[in-house]
Parts: sequence; structure tokens; C-alpha cells
Amino acid sequence: MKNLYRIKKKAFNDQYNKKDEGNKWLLINVKKMIDYLLLIKEEASEDEFKSEGFEDKLTELNGIVDRCEKVYGKLGTSWQVLLDSADGLTLKAIGEILKDLEGGKGKLQTISGHFDGLAGEVVLTDREKDVHTKIKEAIENPEKFKDKPTPQTKITKEDLGKILGFDADDTLLGKWDKAIDGKILSKETIEAIFGDYVPTKAKHKDILSHLRDSGVEGGSTIKEDDDEKLWKKFLTDNDATKVIKTLVAHEYENALKGPFDENNEIVKEMRKSESHYNEDDEKNKFDKERYGNPKTFEGMDRAKAIQFLFDKKIKNIKQGSVWKESSDDDNGKKKEEGGVLNHLRNNWYWYVGAIVLIIALLGVIFWKNISEWWNGPAEEEGKGAEDNEEEEKENE
Repeated sequence: MKNLYRIKKKAFNDQYNKKDEGNKWLLINVKKMIDYLLLIKEEASEDEFKSEGFEDKLTELNGIVDRCEKVYGKLGTSWQVLLDSADGLTLKAIGEILKDLEGGKGKLQTISGHFDGLAGEVVLTDREKDVHTKIKEAIENPEKFKDKPTPQTKITKEDLGKILGFDADDTLLGKWDKAIDGKILSKETIEAIFGDYVPTKAKHKDILSHLRDSGVEGGSTIKEDDDEKLWKKFLTDNDATKVIKTLVAHEYENALKGPFDENNEIVKEMRKSESHYNEDDEKNKFDKERYGNPKTFEGMDRAKAIQFLFDKKIKNIKQGSVWKESSDDDNGKKKEEGGVLNHLRNNWYWYVGAIVLIIALLGVIFWKNISEWWNGPAEEEGKGAEDNEEEEKENE
């Protein structure tokens, strides 16, 4: 036992004295050393554990781990997942963040600051160093990392046939090359819609079973034993809208059963920013009339959920009006006052012209009365003078 105890102490001391880089360790090695110390503590007396400096070292190492865990928490679950993923996902995530250029740069600066915090405590892994380098590059040159739109190609009969697994005629092409709910679908979008449901992919058998058991969304089941004929009948007998809604109904089959609450997969999709959703009702433009309310779940049902999934699938999620007007009374008053003053300032000539016109019109209407009023005293004075003259003649 004593030999084993000495081996544990030696293993700890070797690791502690051998830094991984500079005067720091990798976080994984910090955790290993803590494990060694906990094993040593079980066998050593309290005085021995303290006198040999193990107590202070355990406090030191636990402090490093605690500070690192707080930083990782701030980095957020979504970014932490990317640290463990392929390089392409990191670039994609940076591109997503930079869709809002100013806000995105600020977010990347915050994340970069968190990595600096980690680097002050431990040695970053090669993966973390690589991600941090890309983030700093994106802050300096965001255009290089911004997500570039995928070129969109108009669908042809040949393309549609390759996607669906059989030759497409003009009638079938006509269902897919026209505007669907106001949006023309590109070849790339149609490929994404069918995804794993085409004959050569994994989910093809699943959708065929769905058509036999549950049927076309908004329609009936298809009674056909031959898989190839069933698939062709589904696509030729129904328009693109019914086909897409049937595919999403199968894809989200469990979530569509409800309940529609914060744990529902569809509700989670609705609460994403790409759906125009925002927790702040003064910025929230999610179309709750069309899709139901994913915050209170009011008005949510299967039909509205499928409508949302359909719009999302064709990349055409509608935007509603803001849920709540600004409640800032002072800003509202200033805005109102500013609006009135600006209006008067920019349109003063109309008001001056209108006032002149009204005065002129009143003058014409009341000219006779004004004249009589004005001439009345003069006529009275003249008449008085004539009476005085006649009186003087009579007296003579």
C-alpha cells in the first residue's frame, strides 16, 4: 500500500512540475492532477496532506477548473458543440453570426474575449487555438467569412427526373417550376425538400409506409402494393404543396401529435430568429396569425404547425407585424412632437396659402356687409349736413 501511495504522489508531482506550455497545463491534465490528489487524500493523514503542500495545490487546481468552467458556460452550448465538430461547421457558424454584421462582430469579439480568458488559465487545445484564430480573422475581415448565398438554378425536366428517380414529363414539371405560395423553387431547394426520401435514400421506405397508413396530408391513403408505382402515383396525382406538406408531416410526425409547448420540436423551430421570432415583443415579428403563438401556445394546432413547416421547407417563412408597439411614453411623445414639427416645417407654404385663401374667400362673401358697415357713418354725416343747410335757409 505504501508503495502504491508513493507511486501516486510521484505521478502527481511529475505532472504538476512538468507544465504543458509555459507555466500552464492543458485543462485535461489539470483534471487528472485533481483526481490524483483526491486519491492521495484518501490515504494520507490530514496533517501530511497539508504539510506536503497538497491542500494548497488542490485549491489552486480546483480554482483553475472553476474559472474555466465559467468561461465555457459563457461560450454557450452551441459554440462548445462546434469546438468538437468538423472545421466546416466552425466556418458555417461564423458565417451565420455575421449575417447581422455589426451585432455579429460584437458577438465574435465577446467569444474571442472568452477564449483569451481560457488562455490565461490553461493551454488551449489545438482545436481551440484554431477556432480562436478563425474568430479573430473574422473580426478583422468579416467579408471573408460571411455566408455566401448558394447559386440558384431553375429546375428542368431532366433535373426533376434525377431527383425523383423516374422520368418527369411536362405535366409533372409544371407542378414544380411555377410559383408555389408566391415563391419559385430552385433545383437546389427541391433537392433539399426531398432529401432522404428519394428512392436511393434511407427514408424512402418510411415515406411509402406513411402514404399507405396515414396517406397524403389533407387527402387519403394510397392503396398500392408496388413501391415504384406508389411513389410515382403520389407525385403525379398531387400538387407540390400537398407533396411537401406530406413530407413534413412524416418528418415531424411525433411533434405534430402535441402537446404544443416549450419542449415541442416545432415550437423550438418557431422560436428561432430565422422565423422572425424575438423574446422582446417590441421586436417580435413572428406571424402568430398564420402559425399560432409559440410563446403562449395560443392558437397552435396541427394545421398551423404544418403550414409553418411547409413555409420553412420552401424557405418562405412569413413575417407578421410587431407584437407590441413601443411602450416608452417619453420617446413616443418626442416622436409625436417631432413628427408634427417636422410636418409643419416641411409643409408651411401649404398652410400659409390656405390661410390667405380663406381670408380672401371670407372677404368676397361678406364684402357687401363690410361695405355697408363702412359707408354707413359717411352717409349719416352727409345727410346731417344737408339738414343743417335747409334749416339755415328757413331761418333767413
